[in-house]
Amino acid sequence: MALTSFGPPQDWFVDASAPGCATATGGPGDPFCTLADAIGAAAGGDTIHVAPGTYVENLRLDKDLNLRGTEGEALTIVDGNQGGTVVTVCAGVTATIDGFTIRNGLSELGAGILVDSSDLSPLTSLTLSSSTVSDNTAFSLFTARGGGIAARANSDVLLFRSTIRDNAANGTPDLVFLSSAFGGGISNEGSLSVLECTLDGNRVDAEFDYSGAAIASSGPLTIASTRITNHVDGVGRAITSSGPLSLTNSTLARNRLLTGLTGASVLSLSGTSPALVDGCILWDNGVIFTVGYDPIDDPGNNATVTYSLLQGGWNGAGANNIDTDPLFVDAANGDYRVQPLSPCVDAGGPGLFTTSRGRGGNPRRLDGDLDRTMVVDMGAYELGNVHLDVSGSATPGGQVTLHLAGTAGLTARLVVASAPGELVFSPAGTLFFDLGSPYFKFGAGTLPNTLNLTIPPTVPPGTPTILQAFAIGPPLPNGKLPLNFSNAVELVIR
Repeated sequence: MALTSFGPPQDWFVDASAPGCATATGGPGDPFCTLADAIGAAAGGDTIHVAPGTYVENLRLDKDLNLRGTEGEALTIVDGNQGGTVVTVCAGVTATIDGFTIRNGLSELGAGILVDSSDLSPLTSLTLSSSTVSDNTAFSLFTARGGGIAARANSDVLLFRSTIRDNAANGTPDLVFLSSAFGGGISNEGSLSVLECTLDGNRVDAEFDYSGAAIASSGPLTIASTRITNHVDGVGRAITSSGPLSLTNSTLARNRLLTGLTGASVLSLSGTSPALVDGCILWDNGVIFTVGYDPIDDPGNNATVTYSLLQGGWNGAGANNIDTDPLFVDAANGDYRVQPLSPCVDAGGPGLFTTSRGRGGNPRRLDGDLDRTMVVDMGAYELGNVHLDVSGSATPGGQVTLHLAGTAGLTARLVVASAPGELVFSPAGTLFFDLGSPYFKFGAGTLPNTLNLTIPPTVPPGTPTILQAFAIGPPLPNGKLPLNFSNAVELVIR
């Protein structure tokens, strides 16, 4: 049972580089050295703020907690040192983890993260956002599950804008033990949602039985706006699912077998639960030496496939599917966005998508071909005609550089707003700022372009600032102008 505080939630702070942290109290000016110290001091419902650094620890979250990496996943690392599972979420706990890299775990079950629960325990919940789970290994002489993440029965896990990569579930090659391995990236027995994520380069291998290099799931599984690429599996099944499945607006590409065997499927279904595949790209999967496979193995005829691109086609239930080159930008070098002339642009159907953004941050439904009609694209990425990146010093009086890329020659404008929001604004896309809060807009030249923006010195630290661009295309024959909104960039003035 999770421990819950009866007082107001508190904030705790961790910074291994802070002087005197070994005798600290955990306050904002007196941070602990380790996450374990903060977890021990915290009560249920508290938040732990972790400064950049590499923390060599194996953590047990035995109460409801929120963990926040203050400078994001690239700089805030929890390293398990192959001493077991890196982070265990105990039965009955509700936890959020945001802004961390979780790496170097070694365990039979859930080497990176274990969401530990059972049919007899209270529900265990985890939300993992803006984080990376990488380079963890589940290894066993008998059964290894969940190299990156394992979620047991009676759990509810949400992965949001996160990356699960280069993890493995391996059994021993010894013929005596006839080992099994499932879920190189993720093993799921509960309820799992994977939204706007990347799963890449996970592996599964064993002597007797092995499958699900990306995900092996027996519970409800929802995947949307997610890239699933470069997995290696002895039988080629990147995803295995025996529970209800919803796979929408995602890209499954370059997933391979360990050997040159044929007949592998990138998605393997079993049981009697329904499966929906909508607005997806399944391309260039199969074997390492030759490409030859059935894209979906569905012996029970439980799958309905609509508005998707499948190499090899689809003869089961569904409609409006195609079999042609999706025209990735550069799949060999990891760029699975589609080119402007791709058959996937504005071809994803009426839209069963469940996220507001595609992978990469563009609004999930855009007018990619500039005809003033918003239609979702097939695949994980939404083709946009303008994209915004920001670099520089987001401090009072500091200067940031705005990099505007997109379709050359389009007119660009920029919005600077004070609060996030979400409003579909046809036919331009989605506004990611609150129209009811203060904002201003100004011209940003023609694409591509680079601008410098000075932050007023009077802006107090901690102020959120939302930046979003939009591009204006040439007039159509009816005189109307096509519009595209970009991704949004949120700065916090420090």
